[in-house]
Amino acid sequence: MRKLLLLLSTGWLVFSISCDNPTKSKHNPYEQHPIEWPSLAKSPWPMYHGNPMGNGLSFSPGPTKGQIKWSYTPGFTPGGTGLAIDSAGNVYTTLMNGNLISLTPDGRLNWNVKLTNYPPAFSKNGVCCPMILKTGQIVVIEKDSIFIVNSGGYIEKAVKLPNNFQDASFQIDKTGNFYTVLSDGSLLSIDRNLNTRWNIFAEEGSFGGYSTSHIPVFLPSGQMLVVPGTRNIYGISTQGDILWQQPCNEITQVIVDCLGNIYYHTASDSLIIARNSEGKLRWKLKYPVKMKYYSRPTIAPTGWIIFAASNLLWVSPDGENIKISEYLSLNYLNMNSELVCDLSGTVYSTVSGYGIYASSINEPSQWKIEQAINACIAPAVAIGILYFLDWNVGGKIYAVE
Repeated sequence: MRKLLLLLSTGWLVFSISCDNPTKSKHNPYEQHPIEWPSLAKSPWPMYHGNPMGNGLSFSPGPTKGQIKWSYTPGFTPGGTGLAIDSAGNVYTTLMNGNLISLTPDGRLNWNVKLTNYPPAFSKNGVCCPMILKTGQIVVIEKDSIFIVNSGGYIEKAVKLPNNFQDASFQIDKTGNFYTVLSDGSLLSIDRNLNTRWNIFAEEGSFGGYSTSHIPVFLPSGQMLVVPGTRNIYGISTQGDILWQQPCNEITQVIVDCLGNIYYHTASDSLIIARNSEGKLRWKLKYPVKMKYYSRPTIAPTGWIIFAASNLLWVSPDGENIKISEYLSLNYLNMNSELVCDLSGTVYSTVSGYGIYASSINEPSQWKIEQAINACIAPAVAIGILYFLDWNVGGKIYAVE
């Protein structure tokens, strides 16, 4: 019979149901390492949430000063699910008027290109985070079209999709094929020349659902997508075959670690679930904290998974330990930003109306910047800088050093 130990310490509530902590051992079997992805640029943050596994872990240092280095006002609200950063520190993001912009490392405009005549308001099926290819080209989906833009800001190719894509849903495999969930609930694959490879529907319900929860993520092999749906979560091969499916009572955020372990949560019942690459249950645990269904978790270099709730929840990769950050005990409705983590294990979150927070497992209160922001899309961590978008009227792009 396992014993439950409750320890209250400064800034943390610690729940332990095991005497062993894998992060304290000489050899940590869950330690994370970079996964090569030949189709993407060699950059610390080439796409949404950092990598095709969607886990928000950057193998790059984060900011050390905790102060705003620069901000840029694009004149229109930033859109999509965040930013992409190239190896030189140039920043790419979409705006809600259908434009794609590039900024220099010091926050000046490189270029601004019109992609679509997108209506000046946020709506579903509209915008996604740019993706930087190994060629230096930028690929982005806007509403019902996919665009390839060169590094100078010129559109090289544009192809219309069979349907609008579901807002934010965009992925790439190791050979350069693209994947997106469409507004009709199907999963579409397009090759590197923007030709359709296949288009499939779920056996029950549909793929996708609401907001960023339907973004497919890859296993480290690059051979299988994990795709949330309205009734199930699916393992799907790059050839379009459904390899496994498991019941899921609501749309959920999914991340994958470098070992192929799959983690997600369900908001209504506060369940945290871990599966292996074959979809089989590793463990699940329940904790009585309200979870954000649209805030994607992140993973630390040690393999611990961090979720946004009314507090930050740190969960060990074996499911045996939970640490709860008391420092960020703000109303969960304000924990809007998707979480990201840097090489040192520092987690960054933006809390609408309050500011930007940096926290680690051993130091829950590193620094904060009090700022009246509205950020509910993924920040980016690259080359010692934290980047994030502000959805307030007119919008801003921030760089924190």
